[in-house]
Amino acid sequence: MTYFVNLGYYLIGFFRLGGVVYKDNWNAWKFLPLYATDYFVNVLTGGALESISRRAERHRSGAGWDKLLDIIEHLDPGHGANAGYALWGREEESPEWVQILTGAVFFALVGAGIRWIFV
Repeated sequence: MTYFVNLGYYLIGFFRLGGVVYKDNWNAWKFLPLYATDYFVNVLTGGALESISRRAERHRSGAGWDKLLDIIEHLDPGHGANAGYALWGREEESPEWVQILTGAVFFALVGAGIRWIFV
């Protein structure tokens, strides 16, 4: 159920971005592309309503998350620790089996889309 609750909060969130407290040099219009992509992929793959960087920071001990954050932090040191908080208190992730299933479906669809474009 958490999956659909987070997805619902994500969709409603487009109308609530004006109420978010932004860091320096950020505003709703600058945040919108990040929200529409980064937060979307994270919620779609069973994560909380937060950026992929924040999710990777919280799961730092996992080999895949470590590698992802190492690559990002090579370009921007401290990126994971400085990533924004979960929006509207939606810090709860879906169960692990939902994350695995939705992640597999998401990456299969992305792979099929890339293959369709280039073949």
